[in-house]
Amino acid sequence: MKNINAEIFIWSLWILYYIIHTLLSGNKVRNALANNKLIQPSAYRLIYSIIAIIGFLALILVTALVDSPRMLPEHVVFRYVSLALSTWGILIIRRSFSHISFKSFIDFKPADSNKLITSGIYAHIRHPMYAGGILLFLGLALYTFTPLHIGIAIISILYIIWGIKREEKILLNEHKKRYEQYRVNVPMLIPPIPWFQKK
Repeated sequence: MKNINAEIFIWSLWILYYIIHTLLSGNKVRNALANNKLIQPSAYRLIYSIIAIIGFLALILVTALVDSPRMLPEHVVFRYVSLALSTWGILIIRRSFSHISFKSFIDFKPADSNKLITSGIYAHIRHPMYAGGILLFLGLALYTFTPLHIGIAIISILYIIWGIKREEKILLNEHKKRYEQYRVNVPMLIPPIPWFQKK
């Protein structure tokens, strides 16, 4: 019973984190703070990024303190597959940042808002950062194979998919036909497999 209560508590914390993340990433909070002169718009993204990182690290720490039993005995296959998924996820995220300045990502340096990145890894999938994140969560869930981590992976992947839909609406509104054409030609998360492509 203690394990179940602890797992529900941790899942609730992850859901709460994602709700706060969504609220802070939108324009309503940014504009409200700017209108009341509580914070400069140029500094908002940096502060938001710091809060998001600290919150995420705190979640990982709290999650690590909970003892959740494995659902299946540990096996070398699970270990290697999970490590492969996690490594692949990290590499994809790293490649995606090679086309985006980190300073621009946190709004520390102005970025060209009219620029739609379609080269490199973005020529194969539209959301490589999200794809890498999904692989990381899948790798963690498979490595531990506990109800706690499987639940976190499900919650996080559902949030990522919802976030993609939300972001695509923004990109469509911003880039219009350019993004519509890009969306037609490039898959969302899974790159095309050559031998399954129509000739």
